[in-house]
Amino acid sequence: FGIAPCTLDPIFFAEVNELMIITPPLTAATPLE
Repeated sequence: FGIAPCTLDPIFFAEVNELMIITPPLTAATPLE
């Protein structure tokens, strides 16, 4: 991320962290636009 950690909501960061774990197969199948 290019965002300062202090600006991120801890809960949001935790959700994003889970997404980073769950989504790699999806991102491999569907490239980001």
